[in-house]
Amino acid sequence: MENIEQLLASLELSQHAPKFKQEEIDLKTAKGLTIDELKDLGLTLGARKKLYEALHPASPSSVPAAPEPSVREPPPPVTPISNVRRHRLSLSGPDLL
Repeated sequence: MENIEQLLASLELSQHAPKFKQEEIDLKTAKGLTIDELKDLGLTLGARKKLYEALHPASPSSVPAAPEPSVREPPPPVTPISNVRRHRLSLSGPDLL
């Protein structure tokens, strides 16, 4: 694309071309616009997403790599019940409250 009008036309967003002309936004300037700035120009959510994605195509280097699968540590060993010491517990009176 050589200019913003052509880009907008290719995205079926020609109706927004006057806004860009009024604000003196060319293709180079448009590439620096944020989603919020596109919203300030009056673009709908769908139009903002289409235009932003066209202005900022995802390249292999800009796409974050998938995270490495996390390696879980094994749980601590379970103590067999036969090795557990048992104590008799008795409760009375105020201990029960």
